[in-house]
Parts: sequence; C-alpha cells; structure tokens
Amino acid sequence: MKRLLSAFLAMTTAVALAGCGSSSGQSQTTAAATTAAAAETTAAEETTEAAEETTEAAAEEISYPEMTLLYDTTCTEASTSGQGALLTVQYIEETTNGAVKVDKHDNYSLFAQDQIIPAVMSGELAISATTAAYMADYMPKLTVLASAYLFSSFDHWKNYYNSEDWLALTDEIAAETNVRVIGVSNKGGRTINLTTDKKILTRADMSGISLRMPNSDSWLFLGEALGGNPVPVVGADIYMALQTGMVDAQENPVGNTLDMGLYEVTKSVTLTNHMYLEDWFIVNEDVWQSMTPKLQQVMRDAVAVGYDYVTDSCWSELENQMKEISEEYGIVFYDMTDEERGAYREEVLQYYFDKGQADSWDMDLYEVIQSYQ
Repeated sequence: MKRLLSAFLAMTTAVALAGCGSSSGQSQTTAAATTAAAAETTAAEETTEAAEETTEAAAEEISYPEMTLLYDTTCTEASTSGQGALLTVQYIEETTNGAVKVDKHDNYSLFAQDQIIPAVMSGELAISATTAAYMADYMPKLTVLASAYLFSSFDHWKNYYNSEDWLALTDEIAAETNVRVIGVSNKGGRTINLTTDKKILTRADMSGISLRMPNSDSWLFLGEALGGNPVPVVGADIYMALQTGMVDAQENPVGNTLDMGLYEVTKSVTLTNHMYLEDWFIVNEDVWQSMTPKLQQVMRDAVAVGYDYVTDSCWSELENQMKEISEEYGIVFYDMTDEERGAYREEVLQYYFDKGQADSWDMDLYEVIQSYQ
C-alpha cells in the first residue's frame, strides 16, 4: 500500500513537473516572438527614416537656385565656336532642370569685342568669352600669355592649361579683375592670311602689309612683331575690311577663316602658328560666388562639354578644312619647315625684347609655363 501511494505521488509529481516544463517553453517562445516582432518593427521604422532622408538628400541634390545668365557670345551660332556655345547652354539648362536659364546673344550683338571684359567686370554681362590679350589690358601680369610663340606645341599648351599652376592663376585673375575664368578652348594655331598670293618667312616679308588685329595693346603689338602694320578691326567687320582693301591681311586659324567666310576674300595662308587661338570662358566673379558649389561644378562641366567640342573639332578637321578651302576657292597654303618657323620665331621674339615689350613680362610666370614643355 505504501509502495502504491509512493508510485502515485511520483507520477503526480512527474506530471506536474512536465506541466511546469511545458508552460516555461511557451513563455520563452512567446517572449522571443515578441522581441523579434519589435526588432522587425524598429528595423522597418529605421528603413523608412533612411528612405525619407535619402529622398530629402536627392531633392537637395537636384535643387538649384533660379537665375538667368546674360551671355554675349563671340561668334555666330553656325560656327564651330557657336555650336560649342550652344552645347554649353543646353547642358546648363538641362542639368539644372530649367532653374538656371541662359539668355544667349550671338556674335557680339550686345557688346563690341573690346567691351566684353568691362561688361563682365561690372556685371552687365554674367558670362562671355575673351582672350589673354584682352585680359592683359586689365592685368599686366597676363601680357606674357598674349605674346607670340609662348607655347612650343599644342601639347605644351594643353599641359599648362590643365595644371594646378593655371588654376591658381585663375584665382589671382578673379581677385584682381572680378572676372573668373572657368574654361579654355583651343581653335588651332594662328596663321597669316593674305588677299594676295605670298609666302611669309620673315618679318621683312610683311613690310607694308596692313594687318587686321583685334583692338587691344597686346594684339596691336603682336601685329608689329609679326612685321605688319596693325590696323584695329573688330571681329564682325573683318570680312568687309578685307573685301574693301582697308586691310591686306588678317591672322586667324584656318577654322576661323572657314567659319567666318573669310576664304572668299583670301588668296594665301602661311601656317606660321605664331599663337594658339584660345577662348577663355569668363564669369562675373560676384555671380560666380553667388552660386552653390554644386552649380559651380555644373558650370565648369558645361563649359568643358562645349569647349572640348570646339577644340576637338578644330584640330581633328584641320587638314580637311584646308583641303576644302583650297579646292573650292583656290587658296594656296604655305607650310613652314621647322627651320623656317624657328628663324621667324626668333625674329618675332627679338622684336619683343628690342622694343621693351618683354620688360613687362612676369618672368616667373614665363618660366612656369616653359616648364610644361
């Protein structure tokens, strides 16, 4: 009897213990499930918050201040430079989703060639293009950049204008003139183009020849250094000046002679390559500083798109352009041997020194530029 009672009590205890064990497992499972659900909820909330932050960041990323930039170009829209300008404008407006609009006017229709820089300095124009020779009138240090035969080759030119030294110089220019340079194009080596058939090998060969030059001190002196009698004529009037005999010659790259229709009043071209025709894309510094860093980068990228197109087109199509003009209009092209060009270069540079023009050069800048050969 005692043994039966003991067995019963043992069974009861076992069942009770078994029951207690089952209840504890359910509680642990329920707690784990509750914890997992809470974690999932927290994760979902964090994901939602992250998504909202990403959306807000994306909205900020594509947000640009609304503004209109007045732009006076230095060329006709149909020209290579004009097509480059159009690409730049399209990039700005499309990338900013229309927030930044460009009011573009072509071929100096708002300001004469020699008035572009004052207009950008004052803010009358927001953006335009110019050359080192015009900028040198407002910052004498740049005179060396407006001198003949500064660069020995196109590669030399590219090396310098892609350097940190050039970027540092653009900061100096902005501080002194209120004009920011944010891009440079190269439209080829400048050549001497005559209304008569004549090859130029020396400064004496240019004696008595009236040579159209842009109207700035640096440009006019360059005309003298080449051996000609410089006559200031704005870009838009070159054709008429050649046609009427006001001038006997002009100096421009082959691409410009084609784009501006000057082949119709030209008989011969000597490939002197005395200077590379470059356009500096300029922005009023106050306007530039009002732009967000993101918009400033859009502007730089836009100019790179347009100016790369101009540079690539002018250099890749050079031989075809010369052939086209020669065959259709009977223009004679005279190249120079390395020795001939070297001798002419020495004459031209010597004139700079003889006349004291080199005295105004920033020789430190000159040496920096030469280091990129």
